[in-house]
Amino acid sequence: MTLVEDITHRPGYRAQNPFCTLVIGTCGRSQELLECLHSIPNHERRNYRVIIVDQNDAPFLAAMLEPLAQKIDLTHLRVPFRNACRARNAGAQLTSTPWLAFPDDDCRFLPDTLTIARQRIAHDDLDLLTGQLVDEDEHPHIMSWPPAECPVDPESFERCFAESTFFLRKSVFDSVSGFDPNFGPGTRFPSAEGAEMLCRIWRKSPPLRGLYTPTIRFFHPNKDSGISAEIHSRIEKFAFGEGAFTIRHFPILPLKRIAHRLAKSAVGVVVGGGLPRRRRLAYVRGFFLGALAYLILPLQSRTTPAQPKSYAR
Repeated sequence: MTLVEDITHRPGYRAQNPFCTLVIGTCGRSQELLECLHSIPNHERRNYRVIIVDQNDAPFLAAMLEPLAQKIDLTHLRVPFRNACRARNAGAQLTSTPWLAFPDDDCRFLPDTLTIARQRIAHDDLDLLTGQLVDEDEHPHIMSWPPAECPVDPESFERCFAESTFFLRKSVFDSVSGFDPNFGPGTRFPSAEGAEMLCRIWRKSPPLRGLYTPTIRFFHPNKDSGISAEIHSRIEKFAFGEGAFTIRHFPILPLKRIAHRLAKSAVGVVVGGGLPRRRRLAYVRGFFLGALAYLILPLQSRTTPAQPKSYAR
């Protein structure tokens, strides 16, 4: 398989002085990816590079992306594996911009997302800037995002940080060798990869100057609503990764908050009923199974990435 297809080698658009690279790993999605790219406002395209890390078996994305190479500073990297964090790390190695971001391939930027991020980074002394996820009506969703700005630190990150909503100095990213490819989609522990990297940053080079602001917003579809078995399976998989992550980094995590959340879910399993009970049961079961797997499995067994047909989450 060809490892690199940089379609901007053909006559195309080049950003003059991009300050940030958007690294987007993709597998199993095409229309969503195009919508994400088209949501980059024209007036911000000179400020950002885009690297698409393509993990699809077939090379169909090249033809779809080629027209956008006339409008966006776009690199198309094909890789022979399916692992979201390996893909992000591979993309990050191709750029030298001072900042990095890793939007999901089914996210979309609101009209002011990238402008506000650029302005805050230019004027604030930060290493990390993060925003929130919103639904089609631009209402915060998926998690309970703080309504006001706050620092991003070990006590607060659970409420104000997601893999697809942050901007990070590349020097900080490189200092910890980026994401751990043993966490995230395409691995045994299919979540918590962003938090896992943050904890390594905090443990290696504190203090990290991190800020959350609700003014930076990314659209992301909510796939965890409803009552289907698929949704309960997704909740359990996310909790599985969270349990492993918690065991790995428990010395710096807010353990009282984690214990309170688990206790509340466990009580809900015992005394609750219907949909809430099933969702809580999926979370509790996944969390403890993930924690146990991380504790007892040999390192090679628990860190060998799976190779699913699609890791879409």
